[in-house]
Amino acid sequence: MLPYFPNGRALLVHRGVHHTRAPVFDQHPEVLAQVIAFLKTGDTRGFPVNVSLPVPTFQKPSFPPGR
Repeated sequence: MLPYFPNGRALLVHRGVHHTRAPVFDQHPEVLAQVIAFLKTGDTRGFPVNVSLPVPTFQKPSFPPGR
């Protein structure tokens, strides 16, 4: 969809999931300020190209692996 919005920008989130907006803003509060500034002014200077989230942790299942 981005090509249909000439002033739009994409933010690549490494180790993100589909609902990654809240974790990004929690881990990188400066990105929220940059996004708000972009939405208010359309100025892309200082708008990040990508950010990274911590490596997720997984719980070991309580059942043995299948064969």
